[in-house]
Amino acid sequence: MTIKKILNNTFQYPTSNKSRKIISAFLGSFIFSFLSIFQPFNLHNVEIDRKFFIALGYGMIAFVVIFFNHKITSRYFKNHRISIKGLIGWYFFNSFTTAVISSSYNDIIFNGVLFTLDSFLKFQYYIFVLFLIPSAIIIITIRSNRMKNIYIAQNKDNVNFLSEKIVIHTENPSNNLKIEASNLIYITSANNYVDIYYLTENKVKHTLLRNTLKNVEEDLQEFSNFCRCHKGYIVNLRKVNKISSGVNGVKLHLNIAETIIPVSRSLSKMVRERIKEFIQ
Repeated sequence: MTIKKILNNTFQYPTSNKSRKIISAFLGSFIFSFLSIFQPFNLHNVEIDRKFFIALGYGMIAFVVIFFNHKITSRYFKNHRISIKGLIGWYFFNSFTTAVISSSYNDIIFNGVLFTLDSFLKFQYYIFVLFLIPSAIIIITIRSNRMKNIYIAQNKDNVNFLSEKIVIHTENPSNNLKIEASNLIYITSANNYVDIYYLTENKVKHTLLRNTLKNVEEDLQEFSNFCRCHKGYIVNLRKVNKISSGVNGVKLHLNIAETIIPVSRSLSKMVRERIKEFIQ
């Protein structure tokens, strides 16, 4: 995997108000604890009864700045996801803004002025380094919880998926097709009909039904593994074993049928993200 692909790789990032408070409180608490224990920034020269309150001030600055930065920037997280590249930029932004206010706070406490260049540069370095450890812990925790939730959801979904039947409706209710969800491979449009490809007795068969792909998509909306990947195709992502791309766009290769499913260019990013849960 190239560096560009690594930087563009995205993952789920919590953007709820509760999550913002937890993340901000953790970073603020880390700053407060670190300063209370190691006492940099002239804290070792301060009377013991003032050290706690000064260190608490730095922690509160970190909490408030991170909380509002998170609130402002989370609207740019597309579908609550952020890329590694975006995360790095977000880290620099948080570090810079926290250091700016912290350096002014330091100058007011110890120098009686609002701003000095020496304090500004020193805090840019210290805050950037200090944020590395708690930020890494947060990202690892988010990722591990995300993987755990996916595992639980997939196993729960597997039980339902293997036993549940799907009803694909037609204009004539007597022709409705009832099929096990695990056997449905893909559906393609054919003029005023849809062509349903499914597995029965270990063989791939297909049935033409008078309906639209949009209506079939509604029949399948409760199943997260079915994806409208093209204006003319709906595919069962569980049946995909390979995804390829070339001059003709992205293609999905199935582990049962020989048909190669095309992916619309406008939907390729969405399909790549969704398929990660079903293909290794």
